[in-house]
Amino acid sequence: MDDEELEMLDDDLDDAELQAIADSLDEETLRAMEEALQEVEAENNRVKSDDELLASYIKEVTLAEELAAFKDLTQTPPEGVTPERAAEILAKPEESPFFESIRSVKGKKDVYYYDSDNMTEHFAKIQSIMQEKDILESIASAARHDCKIYPRPVKMTAMMDSPYFFTKGEIFAALEGMKQTEEYQDIDTVTASNGKICIYSSKYMSKKYAQALCEEMEVEWINHL
Repeated sequence: MDDEELEMLDDDLDDAELQAIADSLDEETLRAMEEALQEVEAENNRVKSDDELLASYIKEVTLAEELAAFKDLTQTPPEGVTPERAAEILAKPEESPFFESIRSVKGKKDVYYYDSDNMTEHFAKIQSIMQEKDILESIASAARHDCKIYPRPVKMTAMMDSPYFFTKGEIFAALEGMKQTEEYQDIDTVTASNGKICIYSSKYMSKKYAQALCEEMEVEWINHL
């Protein structure tokens, strides 16, 4: 039984029920439970430093599969931390032992913080783009990542699934917008024989190679299922 379970047990039972449980336990077990409850109480009453409070908040946000933006952390920091103090901590996070697993990713609009023990750098990058609602960058980043790392183009249907959930219309509009934007001139599409579309980056693979992979992913693999 962990500390949280002991605390819940203490909250849910009345005095008579607690006494009945105590009477059924041997002295060693009872003493261990009492010590555990005392440790929980001591932890709850312990005064936490500003950097610990800030790091704990970032970790909580990460567990919800979100990122903590610098703007939010310094304008509306967690209770007990002033905006000025939050800015000071984030200016030199390496000085705090509580920030050992805290990482940051720079977006176009802000810097975002996350706990690397519970989120990968790649997912954090995706989340930063999603939080900025930048569909062009989302699609381009996914295509460049997959073409470089795997390598393979990105199925257009993958951009309609988690964590993106873009509609087909939004994706087509974004692809058209990329044609007019200098920084996305490497992003293009190929079409399999069944009409399925894949998106690739010419920085990392040729159109011919992307075409072959798209056909393999969308036709040959599916036919072998």
